[in-house]
Amino acid sequence: MAKINLTIQAAGVEVTEASVKEAVKAAWVADGRKVKEIDTLDIYVKPEEKKAYYVVNESENGSVDL
Repeated sequence: MAKINLTIQAAGVEVTEASVKEAVKAAWVADGRKVKEIDTLDIYVKPEEKKAYYVVNESENGSVDL
């Protein structure tokens, strides 16, 4: 399969899939956790709020500013 780059543009916000994943990982690490502890990661981007909400391992949640 070809490499796919995803960019979301809405409400004056432009983010890439990679930049959102990195922001979530950084927030996770800032909370004193390790990236290797992440088994599953669900991300919900809300451009109108300029936030990305995430759920790690189906139980831990948080958000990051875009």
